[in-house]
Amino acid sequence: MTQEFRGIVDLPSEIFLMIYQHLNQTDRIRLSVACKRMHELCLDPGLWTEFIIDCMALHQFSPQILSFATRMCEVESVKVTNKYMVKVSEQSIAELLLKFQTSLIKLEFSDEVEVTTRFIDKLRKMDKLESLELPGLSLTKTGYSSLSKLTRLQKLRIPSCTGSSEELINLLGNWNNLKLLDISDMEKGAVNTKVLSAVTKNNPNLESLIIDESDRVNNGCCKAISENCPNLLELSMYGCDGVTESGIVNLVKKCQKLRLLSLGNLRMLSCRAIKCIAELVDLEYLDV
Repeated sequence: MTQEFRGIVDLPSEIFLMIYQHLNQTDRIRLSVACKRMHELCLDPGLWTEFIIDCMALHQFSPQILSFATRMCEVESVKVTNKYMVKVSEQSIAELLLKFQTSLIKLEFSDEVEVTTRFIDKLRKMDKLESLELPGLSLTKTGYSSLSKLTRLQKLRIPSCTGSSEELINLLGNWNNLKLLDISDMEKGAVNTKVLSAVTKNNPNLESLIIDESDRVNNGCCKAISENCPNLLELSMYGCDGVTESGIVNLVKKCQKLRLLSLGNLRMLSCRAIKCIAELVDLEYLDV
């Protein structure tokens, strides 16, 4: 006599896991409270390669979240948000992230999450990180030193951070495999020709560079970028008033593979420069 099929709870575990893979994190958590079996299936580490945590949840349910994280041994990507502007200790965030230390490849913080140099020092233990986003940091020399230990980084976003050009050079000089770099809207004067010469020489395979609102970016910077990174695919220089027609023309002639180019709010943009840009056959996005 065949067993009566009672509904979704009788589906094989393999089918359940396939369904879970198509759900977002919130829906997985909701489904996990339906019954004991779904709860156990939800804890399969293979389902949790990506993890999003808000500071409000960490503030209210820290022990439960840490217990859950202990079982998640395959998490590769974590995003930390703070939608409700809740104060959470850096120790709590660090304790959670260190649970994923052996597998974490990508780490992203929203700009509402406040972290300090002391927290950055803990990140140096995550030596498998390939992608890091930390906007609005108040970095000290010690913080830059700690970041430099993450030698596997390929993507780094640190917009609106504090720091001098010397600290940036010391930091960026430690990497030679960067594919994406965002150092836009940094402290006044931090991003200049010396910084961009250093980073482009060390990282000739750089594909995406974002240096918006940098008051010291000029034609010399364009020359360094074009000479050292001719295969650049994306470049954003919004609001870089120090760049003139000759700098843009020189850059565009050498970086023929550009697919994205942002030159918004540049006062010295001329018809000649626009004509050169129009010859970029792979260009998909242009902001002028």
